[in-house]
Amino acid sequence: MLESDDSAELLRLLPPIRRARGYRLYTEMGGRFLDLWQEDGLGMLGAKGTGLGGAAKAAIDRGLSKPLPSIHERRLEKMLRARYAGYEAARFFDSLDAALAALAALYGDPRALVERDAAKAALLADPARGGIGVALAAQGAPCLVLRPFAAEAGFAAPGGLPAALPIIPATTALSPVALLFRSAADASRVQPSPLPPLRFVAGQRALVELSGYEKTYTERLWRRAERRLSALFERKGPYLYPRGEAKESAKAYRELFCAALARGILLSPEKELPSLIPGEFDDGELAALTKGVGAT
Repeated sequence: MLESDDSAELLRLLPPIRRARGYRLYTEMGGRFLDLWQEDGLGMLGAKGTGLGGAAKAAIDRGLSKPLPSIHERRLEKMLRARYAGYEAARFFDSLDAALAALAALYGDPRALVERDAAKAALLADPARGGIGVALAAQGAPCLVLRPFAAEAGFAAPGGLPAALPIIPATTALSPVALLFRSAADASRVQPSPLPPLRFVAGQRALVELSGYEKTYTERLWRRAERRLSALFERKGPYLYPRGEAKESAKAYRELFCAALARGILLSPEKELPSLIPGEFDDGELAALTKGVGAT
C-alpha cells in the first residue's frame, strides 16, 4: 500500500501468478515464490488469513459488496480505537490516495498531491521507512503510520501527531484505508469514502486474527529466519532491511531484488521499506536466497 510508484516496475518482474496460499505465490508455469513483501504489511496474515477469506465470502453472499451504510463501519472504528489508545474518531477511505487527499485538505497543501510520492513524504511519518534512526519523512508530517509489531521492532515514533494511519492486514483488495484522529473536531471535517460493508467486515476479521497472530509470530520464529538471512539483512523485530551496498544504492537493491526473485523469494519492491519474515517458511527456502548471493 505504501510503496512508491517506481516499485511497480520491480513487481512487474514477477511472472503471472495463478494462486496464492499462505505466504507462497504459485505461477502459471508451475513456479513458486515465498512472499517477504506481504503488500507492505497488508498481507501479513498470509494470502487470506485464517478465516478472512470465509468472512469475506459470507459478506459477499449477504450482498454486502455495494457501498451501503452499515453497522460494521462503527464496529471497526471501535476495534481500532481499542487497539490504539488516544484517538477519538476514525474515518475510512477506498484508497491511500483518498486518505492523502483528506490529510492534505485538513493539515497540508492540497497542491502537494500533484506528486503522489512527495505527498506521502510530506504527510506520513513512517518509522519503518529507511530503517531505524533515519529521519521520519518530512518535518511536521501530521500523520503517523502505525505498523503491527512496531514496539518489537524498536520503531521510534514522534508523539502528539494529530492523525494516524494504521495498517489493517486484510490485503489490498479487502482492507479499508483508515485514518485515526486525536480530535473528533478534526475528524468531523473529513469526508470519508463510501465503502461496501464487505471491507469493514474484512477489517474486523483481520484485527481479530492479528491479535491471535501476535501470540505465535514471535522472536523465536524471527531468530530462526535471521540465522539464514543475517548476511544480507539487518533484522528489527520481524522487519528486514538490506545490508551493505543494497542499503545505499537503488541499483544494488534492484540487483538483490532480482537475485532473490531468481531464487524463489519476493522481497519488498521498495528499498526504503522493509521486507517481512513470513509467518511460516522452510529453512531451505531462505537458504536458497543466500546461496550464491553475497552481501553487497
